Amino acid sequence: MSTNNPMGYRQLDVLDTLAQLGPSNYLKVIDDTGQGLSTARKSLSELFKARLVTKTSHATGDYTIPAIYTITDKGVAVLIAELADGNVPGVSRRDVMKLLGAA
Repeated sequence: MSTNNPMGYRQLDVLDTLAQLGPSNYLKVIDDTGQGLSTARKSLSELFKARLVTKTSHATGDYTIPAIYTITDKGVAVLIAELADGNVPGVSRRDVMKLLGAA
C-alpha cells in the first residue's frame, strides 16, 4: 500500500522498485541542466508503467524533472524527482544508497 506525498510521488512504490533492482544495479546521476532530458521524456511512458513517477497537479499536465538517473546496465532512463536529495518525505539519500547496496 502506497502513500502519496504532497509532490505526488508515491514514495513506497519508488522504494519497492529500487529494492527490486538489487545491489548489482547502480544509478548514475545526470544533472538537471538539460543533459539527458530528452531521453527521460521519451521514457516517461515506461516510467509511468513502472510507477516511479506520477503526473503533477499542474494545469499543463507536465512532469516535474528535477533529477535524472540512468540505470546503466539496463539502458533505461529512470527519473526519481528529488529523491536523492531527501526531498521526498521519509526518504533520504542514505535510504536510497542502502537499497542500492552502496551504503
